[in-house]
Amino acid sequence: MGSKFPEVWADDEQMSGLMSMIKARDVNPNDYDRKIEFWSDMIAKSCDSERNAIFTIDILKRRFRRGDQLPGSLNVIIQHMLDTGEITTLDDYKTRNQNWLQRGYKSFMGSLWGATNDNQTEYVHLPTVKKHADNMLEFFRSEYAVDDDMLPEIVDSAEFFEECKHLVANKKTYDVTLAELVNRGEVTIGSSKIGEEILKFRDNAAHGPIKWTESDASVHDMRRAMSKLEHEIKRLEIKAKKAEQDARLYIRQGDKNHAAQYLRQKKRALKEIESKDNQYQRLLEMMQQLGRTKQNKQILDVYKAGANAFKATLQRQ
Repeated sequence: MGSKFPEVWADDEQMSGLMSMIKARDVNPNDYDRKIEFWSDMIAKSCDSERNAIFTIDILKRRFRRGDQLPGSLNVIIQHMLDTGEITTLDDYKTRNQNWLQRGYKSFMGSLWGATNDNQTEYVHLPTVKKHADNMLEFFRSEYAVDDDMLPEIVDSAEFFEECKHLVANKKTYDVTLAELVNRGEVTIGSSKIGEEILKFRDNAAHGPIKWTESDASVHDMRRAMSKLEHEIKRLEIKAKKAEQDARLYIRQGDKNHAAQYLRQKKRALKEIESKDNQYQRLLEMMQQLGRTKQNKQILDVYKAGANAFKATLQRQ
């Protein structure tokens, strides 16, 4: 956490008390409440500053080590945060997947979890996950292409993770954040024909649940093919330019045979460029057609909704 430690961290006397074991609440409620509040807040702030919603007790010990002092009773703090629903275990988070938020926390957290000494158990700080989800969604909306013809809502998950590394610390935190976005109905997760994870973000003009379709997988495949063609065209352009330079060099040296050889190389490269550019343009047109089809469907849906509302109004009169 570095400079994010509170001012009290520099006070040896106060920190000695806060680092000490927590007394049972019925013995000393003030001590219990003070330490619970302090360490719960420290955990929350550390998750935020580390951009990592996932932690273990061992990680917390390393974060909050103060000289030769370690915070006592972290297991009690963890139990309290489990009981209040501020955290859950990573395994439980995964198990409940898309429907776990709707089930509520407090109704079952306290009964399922006893005090734990398992320093390796991974916990998820849920408010941090929600913040990450907000930030990731805002990043998508502000940074990704808004050209409707190019279907910006279809995103390769691995590439999106790379773009989101300033928001989340690692892939594990990225995955739990995606689960939160899925729970909100902002994203659905599909796969390409070769098993790559693909995201489909909610289109603001669409209604109802997000559906993953074969067309969405095709969009991803076409993008991949277009990207590959772009790289190939650039490579061939460099090859053609180099062949032309070599041909000029041999012409200046009076070596017509070698000059002709490199001119033929240039011609072949330019022919390949033309072929690949034609392939690229065909794929681009297909992408644009898909985009226009989506727009037309949205316009038709709005028209139908308006017509139905108008008919309903007439029937009530």
